[in-house]
Amino acid sequence: MNLPAALSLASAVVGLAVVGVALLLGSSPRWARYRLLSATAALAAVYCGLDVIATLDVRPDLLVALTRVQSMAGALHIVTWHYYADRSLDREPARWERVARIAMAVLAACWLLPHLMLDGGTLTFPVPALGVRYQYATVTPVGAAMFGLEAAFYVLVLVRYVLAARRGVEGAVAHAVALGVGVPAAVHDSLVSVGAYRAPFLLLVAFIGSVAALGVILTRAFIADARALDGMTQRLERLVAERTKELVATEAALMRAEKLAALGQLSAGVAHEINNPAAAVAGNLEFLRDELRGGRASADALACIDDSLDAIARIAKIVRQLLDLGRAAATAPTDGAASSVSRAVEQALATARSSLRASVVVTAEVADDLFVRGDEASIVQVITNLVVNAGQAIPESRVGRVLVRAIEEGDDVVITVADDGDGMSDETRRRLFDPFYTTKPVGEGTGLGLSLSLGIARSFGGDVSVRASRPGETVMCLKLPIATAPSPTSSGRTRASERRRKLLIVEDDDRVRRALQRTLSSRFDLAVAGGVAAAEARLDRQKFDVVLSDWKMASGGGRRLYERTAARRPDVASTMLFMTGGGLSADDRSFIEERGMLVLEKPLAVEALLAAVRRLETPS
Repeated sequence: MNLPAALSLASAVVGLAVVGVALLLGSSPRWARYRLLSATAALAAVYCGLDVIATLDVRPDLLVALTRVQSMAGALHIVTWHYYADRSLDREPARWERVARIAMAVLAACWLLPHLMLDGGTLTFPVPALGVRYQYATVTPVGAAMFGLEAAFYVLVLVRYVLAARRGVEGAVAHAVALGVGVPAAVHDSLVSVGAYRAPFLLLVAFIGSVAALGVILTRAFIADARALDGMTQRLERLVAERTKELVATEAALMRAEKLAALGQLSAGVAHEINNPAAAVAGNLEFLRDELRGGRASADALACIDDSLDAIARIAKIVRQLLDLGRAAATAPTDGAASSVSRAVEQALATARSSLRASVVVTAEVADDLFVRGDEASIVQVITNLVVNAGQAIPESRVGRVLVRAIEEGDDVVITVADDGDGMSDETRRRLFDPFYTTKPVGEGTGLGLSLSLGIARSFGGDVSVRASRPGETVMCLKLPIATAPSPTSSGRTRASERRRKLLIVEDDDRVRRALQRTLSSRFDLAVAGGVAAAEARLDRQKFDVVLSDWKMASGGGRRLYERTAARRPDVASTMLFMTGGGLSADDRSFIEERGMLVLEKPLAVEALLAAVRRLETPS
């Protein structure tokens, strides 16, 4: 194969490659303009591929036929350049331009008509420098005029790109170069075709350059877009990082606001529930003080004391529930001892009946072989809360029914408490487990029962939820992890005989210390210490049956007192009881549980203290 033929085929291959790239890129909306460029490259590839006949030994009739097709492809190539220029330069063609392009496309098809553009003859001449003989079909005067018209169209689109390049339009220079290499070659080949002189055809070389230039245009456009995309990606990453930082800050602020709102709601509930009984206590105490100052013994004195004790009991109950709620929320699911569901339900119903009207009938359907994981007393508390709420939700004007059932569902035991009351409103159902939310009249409920119940259930790995609520039926569901029945054990504990014991009270609050002295002096032989150091000095000089110490004091409090006493006098450490008026930290709870220490809650109940003393004295 000679050099010109090889160049023809190489140009055709390059043109087809550009066609493939242009079509691939043109599938994206941003690159849609390159679809027309693919048509331009395809026609150039056809022209270059057919140019191989110019230096091959083919029949004259075949030469003429293929030349017609080649010439039509060249003319259409010029037309597609005009359409592509409109897209790439973002211009709207004039009406005469549209008409001229259609006319040029029609004239391009005329190359296929016999004897109109080509007269059917051929001309051959040697080119010794290339070692080939060129042959081409001779043109008619109409064909020569068509060559001139095509050259003018070619120059027109070139001029547009040159002017665009002078205006600084992006990519116009590369397009002008791609077209510029073809104009002189087209003029040269036109003159050779009409017999003005004899020389090798150059349009093939020009097409190679123009197709290569188109490839460069595509490559540059792709690189530019890739760089722009990389820049956008980097800007987007920075923007995302900034927005993420802002979002984190906003989220943190929102969480703080939600916590403050929750704290405000909790504080309002605590204030409402505690201030009322506190006001009763304060009023009664002022009345008694005035009476005592006046030397009077009012008949209302005992009633004042009883009312005050009831109010204090209510405050203590609220504080205990708050502490229990906090402990339940902070406690992870535990593998506690197995508790009998039937026994827990039985105890809960016995407790709940005192809070329900006689017109509320409570029944239970619970099998004896169901056991759950968790502390029995806590489970009784949860079931009691659910039963009491169910009974109190039934209107007083009619007889009501509450049904407690327990069934096994997979790895859980589901305890349902159903009532035939009026159901819950959407607001009640939404806020059911909010602390201090209650639908009961003022003074009849703290609104902590269900919050505490939910916390207890979750601490055992379970849950409390509303299964159904509509007029005539509300079903609350307590779900707890199932457990195997515990092995029977016997209790060997004996109750110690009652006697008067020596008790050391360690308390750094003077008022609390004096109150404890007044309350316990009739039951114990008392000594007092105002802190850790004073207690240690007392214990060095004197022996006591029981040491009752506050847990939270200065100088390390009850924990430090226990640690120092256990190190020096383990026998004395075993007689220590502790009391606290607030919640214990997780570290303190762990410390107490590991050593089996007994902790009582303030305000201190005498019977609770006596029971704790008996536990200390009962062999384990």
